[in-house]
This record gives sequence, structure tokens and C-alpha cells, in this order.
Amino acid sequence: MKSFFEYRDRWGHGLSLWLITGIAFLIPVMGWSLKCIRMDNEVTGWLPAEDPQAKILHWCQDLFPSQDRILVSWDDCSVTDSRLQKIAQRLHGIEKNGVREGGSPLIHNVSIPEDVLKRMLSEGIAFDVALDQIQGLLVGNGPLCLKLTDAARERTNTQRVSREISDLARSKFGIEVQLVERTLPEPSDKHLELEDEPAWLVYEASRDYVKNQTATDVQLSWPRMHIDHDVTNRFVTALSEMKVPDNPNETCIEKTWFVRGSMAAMTVSLSELGEVDQKSAIDTIFAAALAEGISSDELHMGGRPVAATSLNRAVIQAGWNKTAPAWNLYHRSPLLLSFAISLFLTYFMLKSLRLAILVQSVSVLCSFVAVAFVPATGGSMNMVLVVMPTLLMVITTSGAIHICNYWKTSNIDDAKKSVIHAARMAWWPCFLASGTTAIGLASLVVSSLIPVRDFGIYASIGCIISFLCVLYVLPSLMLYWPQRPPRPEHIDNHKWYRLGQFLFRSWGRTCLVNLALTGLCLWGMFYFRTETKVIRYFPDESQVMQD
Repeated sequence: MKSFFEYRDRWGHGLSLWLITGIAFLIPVMGWSLKCIRMDNEVTGWLPAEDPQAKILHWCQDLFPSQDRILVSWDDCSVTDSRLQKIAQRLHGIEKNGVREGGSPLIHNVSIPEDVLKRMLSEGIAFDVALDQIQGLLVGNGPLCLKLTDAARERTNTQRVSREISDLARSKFGIEVQLVERTLPEPSDKHLELEDEPAWLVYEASRDYVKNQTATDVQLSWPRMHIDHDVTNRFVTALSEMKVPDNPNETCIEKTWFVRGSMAAMTVSLSELGEVDQKSAIDTIFAAALAEGISSDELHMGGRPVAATSLNRAVIQAGWNKTAPAWNLYHRSPLLLSFAISLFLTYFMLKSLRLAILVQSVSVLCSFVAVAFVPATGGSMNMVLVVMPTLLMVITTSGAIHICNYWKTSNIDDAKKSVIHAARMAWWPCFLASGTTAIGLASLVVSSLIPVRDFGIYASIGCIISFLCVLYVLPSLMLYWPQRPPRPEHIDNHKWYRLGQFLFRSWGRTCLVNLALTGLCLWGMFYFRTETKVIRYFPDESQVMQD
């Protein structure tokens, strides 16, 4: 029976030529499909609609509809920081007689602590009580403030006490404290209008609050200090019992306290236009903060839009990260780095630049087709599906090397017949490998997580595409870039033969070692943990400045 590569059309052309021609015509179509790809990393949509937890979430959203808000803060942001009001005006503009002037159309509303305090003070609530009530909402505690005793000041200096405190925190509590100097700035009245009486009440109360603050000798900060309450309380207790280094009868710390309002934040709600283009909305917030002198290292943003945008950005950067240096492929493009390593290893194993180019061309084509298939079927990319191209490149490279090795060891002088022989020899092993892999990946369809389910569907389809590329596209390219296989005496397989003989003779020990490694890996699964967290988002600062 004739193989695929031996059939001819009525004009004498082989089917391989039509296959290559069809791929050449489809490449622009696939490129257009890739341009239409969209990112979807909305974590709340990972569960299917029929999932019980998803039903509860949708029920809650129907009963308590809310706009998506972005929480914005920076390292030294406080309740009296004038930059809060300035950024709010840049984003929302100014309302006069019910008409909004200025601001960004992407932003619907901005809330800062001053707005909440104005409403509370207008209802007759004292400033201290109002500040305490909004604690944890838009206002928080800052660093831990310490006041030294007179004995500590007389017998030692602040630097020595600070070193003792750092050693105590590190040795007994496992925390790395940092010495900071943070004070509440004087509130500004430049943005106030004469008729805005509640705003003047907040200004005067804030001014008195800042003036009445107790002077501190040392201020401490460390990660999770306001989250791990038990550790913080035990550390504060240990500080209160800390003795003067040269006088064990005298305590070192007179008083410890937190200043309410020394940390603050603002919330930004997006308009309908901002919901559609969340990345531009976040870039607008970043640009407003940058205009007020807040750098990307100091700025912190959180919220569902930030999480989704950060995940989308990470997916794009996996393919090409413009902010990383061009020479640093690890950060510039992990996909390009994996391709370069794969090309080098393929050349090293096959000892032929021609075969290495053909193998990698087919692997890239397979990934290209599989990814282009996603938007063509109405799908979207996500953090799980982004690993599919690399997986398919590995699978395709493995199958293509099978073809090349069968071709090299065919011992057939005719270039065409050697390729046909290699394709026939590799058909069944490649079919079994691709088929079992596709079945294994297709089993992920039973997952309740939509991204995992999509990965199983598209990756199993990609395995079928990989099988077709390896068994038909690669031999077709080999036929139209012909070369005779090397002579048997020119093939150096002694190292592989010795390895095979060693494994054959030591099959018992090999099985025991593999079982031991498998058991060790299974034991390590008990310590396996999963985490989905987006810490912060900031775009390329130079790009925002250009925009």
C-alpha cells in the first residue's frame, strides 16, 4: 500500500507539496487569529456556573451589587497626606453645581479618608471617635512607636537600643524589623472652599491631632506586623520587659503605641468605560500617582481589576516582556529561551543543523497552530493555558527526533525512500505516545476549574496536531530539503549502546531506584501547597510617561 508521501496528483505533484503549500497559506490566517486572542484571568469566573460556591457568589452579587474598586496607597501615605486629595482631583476632577469638571472618563468615583471623616463630623461625631471607627477601612496603623525611659537615655544611646531590639526580634520572634522615621504631615487647606464647613472641621481637627502627637525615640516596622497579631502582641510585651543593657534593674522602654491614621488609602471605582478597558484605567491611576512624585516602588494597588490585569500582563510577558533587557532572555521571553535551549539540544543530539532547524520549525508550527486555534473557537488565554505552547513544543520535538533517528539509521541511500521508511517506522510509536498523552490531558475535562478544563481540551487537541505535524509535515519538509542519511560507520552510537546495556544488565537495581524516587516524590506531595495571589501591579514607568 502506498504511503501518503508516494501519492501523486494528476500533474505529478506529491501530496507533500500541497501540504506545505496549504500551511504557507494558513500561516497569515493563524497570525490574524493570534491578534484576536484575548486574556481572561478573572479569578471569580474560574468556577462553572453550576458550582455551589459560584451560585452563592452570584446570589450575593445579585442581592448586593457593587462596583469594582481599586485600593490605592503608598509607603508613607497617611490620613493628612495632601497627595490623597491631589490624586483624587486628577482622577475624578472637581464637581461644581452638580457638574463634573476634569478627571478621567475611566474613573467613576474616588473616596479618600477625608470624605468619610467629613460626613461623620457633620453628624456630630468627635474626630478621635470617627478616626477609630474607620480604622481598617481607609485608615490603618503605621509603625510601632517607642519611647525610651530616662534610664535608657542616660546609660546608652538610641542606636545601641535599636540594635538590641533588632537582635531580640530576630532571635526570639524570627522577624526582621526595620527602623523608620515617619511623622504625620501637617494637613493642607489649599483645596478647601470657604463655604465647605465640614471640610474645615476635618482640617482643624486633623491639625490639632497632628500637633498633639507624642514624640517618639524609635519607630519599628516589619512585614505582616498588622496581620500576625499574636506575634506582634508578644513582641510588644517583650519590649516592655526589655532591660537597659548596662543596668538589668531598669526597663528600657517606657511606652509603646501605634498612631492611628499614620497609614491611609484611597478607593477608586471604575466607570463603564473603565470596566471595559481596565488596563488603561490602572495606567491612569499610576500616572496620577507618578505626577505627584510617587514612584512605582512605593505605590501599591489591590482589587479585582488589578488582579485580573496583573495576570493578563504576566501571560503576555511570558511570551515577550518589553521591560526586561534584550540580552536577558530568561526575563525577556521564557518561550524564546526555551526555544533556544531546545534548538541547541536538538543540534547536539542529532549532529545536524539541517535536522535541528526542521525539528524546531515543526515544533514552533505545532504550537502556533494550537494557540491560534484558541481564539478561532471563541476561547481565551489564561494563566493555566499559557503553558500549553511550551508543552507542545516539547512533545513535538520528542516525536520529531524519533523520525530523525529512524531516518539516520535507515541505511537507505535513496533520500526519498529513507524518509518514507522513517515515517513508517515512527508511525506506531508516535501514535501511542501522542494518543496516551492526549487521553491523559483530556482527563482534565472533569475538573471543576474552567482554566484547567480549557487546558485539558486545547492541550489534547494540540497533541493530535503534534502527531500530524511529526508524521506528515516533518517528512514533507525533509523531502523538499533532501539529504542522504549518513553511512552506518559514520554514526557514533556507542555511548547509547553502553547505556542501554547497563540498564539491561541492572534492571533490578534500576527498578528499585525508580521506586524509591517515586516514593520520595509521593512523600513530598504531603507538603504540596497551592496559592493564587497577586501582590501588586505597576506598569512600565517610561511607557506611562510617554503616554
